[in-house]
Amino acid sequence: MGPTHRIAALACVCATTFMMVLDMTVVAVALADVQRDLHAGLAGLQWVIDAYVVPLAALLPVAAALGDRFGRRAVFLGGTAVFGAASLACGCAPAVGWLAVARAVQGAGAAMMLGVALALIADVFPERRQQAVPGGVGGRPPTRDRAVPGGVGGRPPTRDRDVALGVFGATVASAIAIGPLLGGYLAQQAGWRAVFLINVPIGVAVLRAGWRRLPRPVERGGGPVDWAGTATLTAALVALVTGCVRAGEDGWDDPPVPVLLGAACVLLACFAVIERRVAVPVVDLRLFADRTYGANALVALLNQGAGVAAATYLALYAQQVRGLGPLRTGSCLLPFGVAAFLSALLSAPLLGRVPSRWAVGGTAAFTSAGLALLTALDAASGWTVVMCGLAVTGVGLGAGSTVLNQVAVHGVDARRAGMAGGVIMALRQVGTAFAVSALGAAYQHTAAVRAGRDLRGTAAADEAGRVAAAIADGEALDGTGLSPAAAAVLRHASVTGLDRLFTVAAAVTAAGGLVALLCVRDVRRPPRPEPRPAGRAADAR
Repeated sequence: MGPTHRIAALACVCATTFMMVLDMTVVAVALADVQRDLHAGLAGLQWVIDAYVVPLAALLPVAAALGDRFGRRAVFLGGTAVFGAASLACGCAPAVGWLAVARAVQGAGAAMMLGVALALIADVFPERRQQAVPGGVGGRPPTRDRAVPGGVGGRPPTRDRDVALGVFGATVASAIAIGPLLGGYLAQQAGWRAVFLINVPIGVAVLRAGWRRLPRPVERGGGPVDWAGTATLTAALVALVTGCVRAGEDGWDDPPVPVLLGAACVLLACFAVIERRVAVPVVDLRLFADRTYGANALVALLNQGAGVAAATYLALYAQQVRGLGPLRTGSCLLPFGVAAFLSALLSAPLLGRVPSRWAVGGTAAFTSAGLALLTALDAASGWTVVMCGLAVTGVGLGAGSTVLNQVAVHGVDARRAGMAGGVIMALRQVGTAFAVSALGAAYQHTAAVRAGRDLRGTAAADEAGRVAAAIADGEALDGTGLSPAAAAVLRHASVTGLDRLFTVAAAVTAAGGLVALLCVRDVRRPPRPEPRPAGRAADAR
């Protein structure tokens, strides 16, 4: 494949990834218009968001494994077609129920695209020529490069692949940052339907270019499809993500939440048993036997989840505490996006120059430091404090996205690259869903305690119920309908809750960095050879 074809293929993957990640953030700023146009209730609006997130997170590892087996190009183009058709259905939705169902189909298409994205990049930008050696996982031999030592199987990643993964990470970071700004602009200029309809021409262009430029599959895996594992894993992740989402909306004590989380634990246990007994598992659990891959997966779960979730709560601060509109809120979040974009792009060669544990751990340290800076917020803080914290957090998350992707696919057999990358992507989504609900619970508890203490014995004590309701639903933190004294208490309590939220998030990301420092092996260096018994030296020769 020539350079032109490679660049075009990378552009296809990045364009669809940008489009898919954009739809995770862009819809939030258009919900008010959706509610007014479709006469939707609060529950319907919640499912407009949740119906996209649940299938996206649940189907990612399944889509990645099916791509390894049946061809990543086919899964990617199929996902693009599904996503484009669902976007058209969203843009033409006559009712909120229709919109929620179309969003669920959109999430399934997004999972198909994102699940094979890293593996497609690995196919388009391969490592050095490899030679099979015995002793692989799942009956598939690992590979190694005879000429250059380093990494699992003795291979360093190539510079082209590092740059491509950096561009991919920068695409994800920029979509997260630009989403609210672009969504607010489209909703104001062309209506909320344009937020979805813009995906249709992009999808058509990607389908046309991808059919010509993406690499065709050379070989496919053998053996029967692991339908039992696929169904069990999908059900487990649906229950897990739905439980986390509902906990964030209705509280952890809401009756369906423990039922969903308990069912997810049981299904995951069943999935582990199934995967140990099938010949070709949908997720080879022996991937996690590699200490580096397991630690990398845990860092993706903790750091990316907590970091992204904490950054999203700043929109609450900007709009409800500081009273900014969607466009100004998006503008204030730009330092995060710019820092994430540049750091993701510039950190591509980091893994080849810095020991892997310091590369992964260092990005976690930046994320933790940025979140710690945001704990200095108060109700009258200038935007200098916010922007400094956002910029440092963006550096950590952007660089971490690239480095984690590199470690995920480095040294993995090419036929399982989709599985390895898809699991990391799924863990990020699950981590974000869990972190949003868990950090939200920390925020609400802290804010409610502070508000109750500040209102006790004051003239505004009889407004404690309305203040508590405003904290719980997060929709009236500007103090509308409250007396000036109660509104001031509400603002200070909300900022106190956000400070606690950022403190917890900083501690979690710091723990992820410590895990990386202790457990990640340097992928630039070959594993230490096992000593061979002297009596078998002749046999070995």
